[in-house]
Amino acid sequence: MPSLLSNIFTDLRSKIFTDIPTVKTVRIYNNQFDNMDKESAFDFPCVFIDFPQLSYQELGQGVQGVDLVIRLYIGFENLALSQGGVINPDSSLSNEEIGFFELRDSLFKALTNFRPAQCSPMMRSEERTDTNHDNVYVYQMDFITAGVDSSSDEQDKLIDSISPLPLELDVDLIIDNVEIRTGQL
Repeated sequence: MPSLLSNIFTDLRSKIFTDIPTVKTVRIYNNQFDNMDKESAFDFPCVFIDFPQLSYQELGQGVQGVDLVIRLYIGFENLALSQGGVINPDSSLSNEEIGFFELRDSLFKALTNFRPAQCSPMMRSEERTDTNHDNVYVYQMDFITAGVDSSSDEQDKLIDSISPLPLELDVDLIIDNVEIRTGQL
């Protein structure tokens, strides 16, 4: 049985690719932006998903409730900045900066009230801007949700102590009472 986090990740990845076709990469966050020279290549725009905070409460019999933060790292490459940085606001390259905000807004719209597997609707809780970037903007957007992790549910582990016994009748049943046999008085 897949884990709660793998179900959430899979649902988020599908939702992002379906609702925002301009996104080229969706993966688990592994500090890719600081390790771009070591990391396997990825295309922009990209979204990396992280689960930085999970708080569990025991609900009973191995089932736990969890309050979690889902952090999205949004990566957007601005080619205009790699070509000198100062551009005419009417040029097509200046629209790349606007494209970053459109991507951010699209993610907010797609994921607000989205319900990943076994979770309540997601709500945006925080955002952090990248103030020290080169031609790659990295923006963080946090969503909060609550879920139920039943991966260690004790009900799934119960084993019948005895297998059911087959019913064997060696007796011929004869009903000679007319009332019982026909239901008529």
